[in-house]
Amino acid sequence: LTQEIEAALRQRPDLGLVKLADGARDNWTYLSAALPKGIELIDFYHAANQLSDAVKLRRWSQKRRTRWLNRQRHLLRRGDIDAVIRALEELRLLRCAGRNARAVGTHLGYFLNNHERFAYPKVHRLGFPMGSGAMEGAIRRVVNLRIKGNSIYWLAENVEAILLLRCAPCSPSASPGSAWPPGCSHRSSFRWWRRRTPEPSSARMKRA
Repeated sequence: LTQEIEAALRQRPDLGLVKLADGARDNWTYLSAALPKGIELIDFYHAANQLSDAVKLRRWSQKRRTRWLNRQRHLLRRGDIDAVIRALEELRLLRCAGRNARAVGTHLGYFLNNHERFAYPKVHRLGFPMGSGAMEGAIRRVVNLRIKGNSIYWLAENVEAILLLRCAPCSPSASPGSAWPPGCSHRSSFRWWRRRTPEPSSARMKRA
């Protein structure tokens, strides 16, 4: 993965890099050390789920929990992580004791340990997503439904070719030069696919 990202950035140095993951420590040990520099971002919906689990530990009415959660999600989306941390600290102190206090402390630690990874306004301005749902959905529908199945086996070189052809319609900017490494035996197949595949309607409209 590191080599592929570095190769893509060499070809397109204008591209930005956003490292998006949940708060697991192993994820960030790898993403921070092994990949080129870029924006590090906690998946917004994973972070919001931490808030939801935290407020469930309070013996409040459902209405009050929902109101608290909506407020913190708004602050989180706005990037005001310090306000979210203060709210969690108050949640831990207000009649929370024993096991519940320790559990709220765990959720609080999640935000303290990832304090610099909640720059959602900056990412929004740059046009990047705040969550990994679209990518995960694409992996399921574009990749898994074609590649995985009962009694399906692939040679490595063949599955790479099929994956590229499968993903190419989702990336109208793909070109044979950028998609295949030099000397790859599947470059001619990709050129054949590009000749036979009509342009997306959006590309035709722009060209017109």
